[in-house]
Amino acid sequence: MSTLEFEEALGAAARRAYEHGRWRSAGLRGLALSVLVALMGLAMLGPSGLWWAPAVFAVWSVVWWRGGAMLRGGQLGLLAGAGALLFPWSMVRSCCAGAMSGGAAACCTRPGACSLVGVGLGLALSAFLPRGRLAQRGEAALGMALGTLCLAGCRCATLCVGEAWGVVGALLASLVLGVALRPVLVPNRG
Repeated sequence: MSTLEFEEALGAAARRAYEHGRWRSAGLRGLALSVLVALMGLAMLGPSGLWWAPAVFAVWSVVWWRGGAMLRGGQLGLLAGAGALLFPWSMVRSCCAGAMSGGAAACCTRPGACSLVGVGLGLALSAFLPRGRLAQRGEAALGMALGTLCLAGCRCATLCVGEAWGVVGALLASLVLGVALRPVLVPNRG
């Protein structure tokens, strides 16, 4: 084995060890977050709320492994998702009795109000998109959407289908709009 072959083999082994460590660290963090989401889902929805945890584990393992703009956006999205968990749904479903506001079938639905919540979250998050290349803004917006949906998804699962799609669709649409308009609304002064 020549010196060049040895250096290439050593470099490949070091890269594999580095990536293995990143995946292990990301997996542990994803597991911790998915356990928290499972506990929240169990408290909010009962046993049917546990199905959300494996998706959170898979998504956040990749987000933490990827790092960069996606991770920074995802962390902001988690904060927004926590805000969505604390949002009083009685404001969205004002025609419901207090005991029914958790998603009872006899309660009225208001997809328009849910869409406004999604637009509000998306536009608020858009203000934190990084300046710079479109790819970096898009990656951060994807992280924000994933972070928000991981936590808000537990809450939206108590909504009717139209309401949940209203929140999700409006959030994604306003983030896409924010990615596109960020350079226009906040010019890069550097």
